[in-house]
Amino acid sequence: MEHVDQWESAHKKSAIVPWNKGRLVGPKPPLRLKEIWGIRVRLQLAAQTRDLALFNLAIDSKLRGCDLVRLKVQDVAHGGRVLSRTAIVQQKTGRPVQFELTEQTRTSIETWISAVALRANDYLFPSRVSGSPHLSTRQYARVVKSWVESIGLDPLEYGTSYCQIWCMGKKLGGFPAELAFVYSVDELDAVDDVGELFEAA
Repeated sequence: MEHVDQWESAHKKSAIVPWNKGRLVGPKPPLRLKEIWGIRVRLQLAAQTRDLALFNLAIDSKLRGCDLVRLKVQDVAHGGRVLSRTAIVQQKTGRPVQFELTEQTRTSIETWISAVALRANDYLFPSRVSGSPHLSTRQYARVVKSWVESIGLDPLEYGTSYCQIWCMGKKLGGFPAELAFVYSVDELDAVDDVGELFEAA
């Protein structure tokens, strides 16, 4: 009996704690429109040129962090002008993904490129840490956390692998609509035109 008690005691001590114990699991909710604008306005007021360009580009492109931080100037701009539409090959899947850049995103990127005098072959978001050519995914995660915290939200409850697409001012049945659909990054990669998502919904 004593040996059994010792075995049970040792077994309890060596039990593996689940990796997700005490953590939120599953898809995290995306930022809503008012929250996106809340972050954007704060970045504008604080004159955080890099973060504003990074935030706007993250919203428009729906790229994974690993792809976003590796973008080069030539991926989004030619001849000193930011493109309205571009495409890159994803690092994780090896598949191309195309995305459009809104006017406010193009303006913020142009301002950032001009502010730090970036050249075509430079990384769009160079690292401030010596030895690292571009912003790391860990640094990007910290930046995202600061954005979410700036509007009073818990960063643990919001992720960047799910994206919210807003259709503003679209007429459906004669009524203006503000519609939000949530798609995983892989689902977004599978379509060429965002309009297809609304037509299929």
